[in-house]
Amino acid sequence: METDPLTLRSSHHFHRSQYLLAIHIFVGLAVSAVLAAALILYSHTVLEGSARLIFTLFGAAVVFVIQIILVLYTVLRWANTDYYISNHHLVCYQGIWTRDENIYELQSLRTVEMKESLFGRWFHYGDVYLVFSASGYRDEIWLTGIGNAKAYVRALRAYIGDDTSPNVNPDSIVAPIVHH
Repeated sequence: METDPLTLRSSHHFHRSQYLLAIHIFVGLAVSAVLAAALILYSHTVLEGSARLIFTLFGAAVVFVIQIILVLYTVLRWANTDYYISNHHLVCYQGIWTRDENIYELQSLRTVEMKESLFGRWFHYGDVYLVFSASGYRDEIWLTGIGNAKAYVRALRAYIGDDTSPNVNPDSIVAPIVHH
């Protein structure tokens, strides 16, 4: 029994990059560390005695709480955004407190593009831009922080018959399955 190549793509998750998550966390922590250093410098130049100690401890506690909230929000946002292809549809789930689900018909997919930053090239992730269009309907979406985005772009371009790579067989391009 031969399997339909589109069925092979069924339930393929677009894996979000862990490198991008780590970069976001690192930048957030670095910014809050600079804030903490500024608070300490301020307390040591302006305040004296017990006021300096209280201000420094209170400032350190506030910065620590901000860091915890920032890291939790970043991880939750990353973990609660999911994209996958199933039954000729692209399904997008997003949301931390509420869960939004958007379903796009792959038959109406018209444009597939990719944007990759310098870090994205180094760590193999990028953003995938998709345009869906059908009679009177047009929707543009960005799939952000996708690990190995080039494979997904090739698979989607092959699906719509717009792959620019020479000698590409759409049946052979199946994006890797990654489950969260």
